[in-house]
Amino acid sequence: MAARNPRWGAERLRGELLKLAIRVSKRTVQRYLKKRVPGDGHRWSTFLRNHVTWACDFVQTFDVLFRPIFVLFFLDLKRRRIMHAAVTRAPSDDWCAQQA
Repeated sequence: MAARNPRWGAERLRGELLKLAIRVSKRTVQRYLKKRVPGDGHRWSTFLRNHVTWACDFVQTFDVLFRPIFVLFFLDLKRRRIMHAAVTRAPSDDWCAQQA
């Protein structure tokens, strides 16, 4: 059970064993667990893969005459493609809502 769920601690494993009517103490479970490598859990890439699929970016840039231009991007992170891009000189709340 610990090999298939490497992030489970002794208390969680003990709880699962109790559900199977196996009564052991937390200390007993700790004794048989392998020492874990220090870390904060899942990697950032795992979080992105499981939870985040789209991203949005709002960028200000300048044209050839140095006038400000605002660009709104919507990106699909799984495919790594720009799904929508819109450009304006004067962004407003209504314009942003329409693009979304």
